[in-house]
Amino acid sequence: MLKALKPSNYYFELTRAITTAGYNDIENDTDHRQREIWNYIKTNNLTANVVSNYDFKSKLATETDPYYQISQSRAKDIDHQHVDDLYTSICEHNKPMLRIPVGAEIDGKLYVASGNHRARVRKKHQLNGNSADGHVLIIGSELSDLEKKLHLHEIAAISNRYDDHQTDPETEEDITHQLRQAWRLHCELEPKAKAMDEEECIEWGKDWVRNNKTQYKYERMSKRLGAIVNDAYQIGRGQSLSMPDDDTISQNWKEYWTTDNFESGEHNGIFMKKTASHAENFLSVLDRRWEGTADELPTEEVWVAVRAGSTLEQVITSMKTVRSHRNGFVKKMMRWNSINKRRKCKFPLVTKVYFPEQIPAEGALALEWNRQSKNFDVIEVEFLPDGRSILNKSPLE
Repeated sequence: MLKALKPSNYYFELTRAITTAGYNDIENDTDHRQREIWNYIKTNNLTANVVSNYDFKSKLATETDPYYQISQSRAKDIDHQHVDDLYTSICEHNKPMLRIPVGAEIDGKLYVASGNHRARVRKKHQLNGNSADGHVLIIGSELSDLEKKLHLHEIAAISNRYDDHQTDPETEEDITHQLRQAWRLHCELEPKAKAMDEEECIEWGKDWVRNNKTQYKYERMSKRLGAIVNDAYQIGRGQSLSMPDDDTISQNWKEYWTTDNFESGEHNGIFMKKTASHAENFLSVLDRRWEGTADELPTEEVWVAVRAGSTLEQVITSMKTVRSHRNGFVKKMMRWNSINKRRKCKFPLVTKVYFPEQIPAEGALALEWNRQSKNFDVIEVEFLPDGRSILNKSPLE
């Protein structure tokens, strides 16, 4: 069904609303991606509204929301250090936020296709006790959810195009992630596509890449093109989600340990730390803490939030690899906790281990040390029909 064209001054008034709110003129921005996003909105005759005092705290979609990946075009998710740097610049040093975040609302959640880091700054501002005072440009309020998702995916791809000064070069992992989301949307739009055989799926994927990433049209890129497409259709792969910040970890932590708060550092005799699954580095930290502990003090308890990888930022898109890193870390913690000489010398005891969701196909994992069995128990949350939840513990196999 064709949608009525907007009045001649519709987009002019909209750009004026954006600049009145204190942001750059999106139509004439020095960043070509902003101009391209605006051109996309106009070309597709999209409705858009500048919403003031937006509640990012309760509405901003996170990595676990169902359509989050569609609105992101990077294999690697949020750079929390970049969010912190922007927060310091904008909220503490009062520098202006030059560009308005752009997104769409689905089922009460805001999915941001352009300006995700800036939206996280607004959320952090609220989490730190401030009122909602940020803006967002919300597109397509009258559209179906599928239409919104299609536009989010396109705008996200535009917003992350390479820019000499602001964006890291697009990687083949990014393209693989985008292709997965494009195929997901294509199957929603054309359900018959799910019945396509492997050869047809691969050819569809190659066509999508050639049409959207023109450098892969050339014969010399055929091997790289094939690798991207084959990787995209592999089962057990997905977007690499970033390590959450302490507030998010603490919120998720409470699903398993309802009365606990997670906060990096030492609190009430418990040492809490975020770490990569490179166990040797983590254990060396515990060694140093033990060396500085007075003999008369009790054994220090340790809670740890762990992201699979050699560093907290490592991009891992394979479910198999995430499992391997997790298993390796847990085995080393079991050995650390079980050596009698260490126990007699009051070495720190790792009692709670939490692996946040790192790939959508591989959820979070919570483990608690069982002093009697000298093994970790897996904690699982079971949700009851009445909305309550109960916790089940079983030995780690």
